[in-house]
Amino acid sequence: MHDAGATAGGAGAPLPAGGRRGQPARSYAGHVECGEGYGLVHTDGPAYWDHYPGPDGDPASPDASPMRAASLAGLPPAYVLTAEYDVLRDEGEAYAAALAEAGVPVQTRRWDGHLHGFLGSSQPSPAQRGPADVPAPSAPSRYEGLMRRLVVSNVVSLDGYVNAAGPTPPALPIRSGADAEAFNTYNLERLRTASTLVAGRRSFEMFEGHWPAIEDDESVDEVQREISRLNNRVEKLVVSDSYGLPQGSPWADSTRVVPRARAADVVAELKRGDGDGDVLVFGSATTWNALLAVGLVDEVHLLVAPVVFGSGVPAFSAGLENDLELLDAQRIKGSGTTLLRYAVAATDGR
Repeated sequence: MHDAGATAGGAGAPLPAGGRRGQPARSYAGHVECGEGYGLVHTDGPAYWDHYPGPDGDPASPDASPMRAASLAGLPPAYVLTAEYDVLRDEGEAYAAALAEAGVPVQTRRWDGHLHGFLGSSQPSPAQRGPADVPAPSAPSRYEGLMRRLVVSNVVSLDGYVNAAGPTPPALPIRSGADAEAFNTYNLERLRTASTLVAGRRSFEMFEGHWPAIEDDESVDEVQREISRLNNRVEKLVVSDSYGLPQGSPWADSTRVVPRARAADVVAELKRGDGDGDVLVFGSATTWNALLAVGLVDEVHLLVAPVVFGSGVPAFSAGLENDLELLDAQRIKGSGTTLLRYAVAATDGR
């Protein structure tokens, strides 16, 4: 949402984004992917737009569509919220990108599994439900107010291990080729929704040893460069009893280290805070299992790779008292990896 008080056109409160400069709205992918069967349909657009500026309004004015402004510089900070199955999804995300390009502080978040208007509905009606092969959106009541989600993302073998035993484990397909590209794209989507990254020592050392310099490396693709930019700027929390940031660490200003005994309390404070993005855990199974055991994890994303380890470190270190609700199951486009996305049932007092 945009703070009131300034617009690209100079008067009144900021208004919806509209189409990208030079790009007709219906050329966005969302109009094809979500144009029918998800509530609001793409053919509704002209009728709504006719009502929006009114009979005397100018639909080409930046006050009606800020994306038509010559410049978006000087607008107040913005929070742009989109829904995965909304025909208008891509216009909102294009607006966020244009704001960022103009130097406007902006945070953007896409709610996976939801439709246009989901914030105004506590339960999805039958009319809102998508086709049979798309999971119906769940109500966002668990995340209302200032409560932030904690989302875990971990690659696992087909037989449920996050690490293999032995000196020469089978290679994960996400390490190279099209699988690596698809894996990076998924990780970028998660980072775009996050404002805090939590990791155990080994995962953090791996991230810190690879990502900081990538944003300036023109030999790599833009997906990896954006991952690097986001990693360099996001707040980071390392859970470890023995780790200390090395002198001169490029992430020193954005990282703090907490002992394992304090991790749950610190993460709980993060979730009660006023940050807009998710608290995200990549890998770090020991860390997130401890948080899961005390009811602090909201979603578990398991990327199931088509390899069998036979033995090793299991994804789950103990049985769960909480139920896991399958939200989505899909093959990561361009790879042999399957994403299983689960919601963790709330516990008393959560």
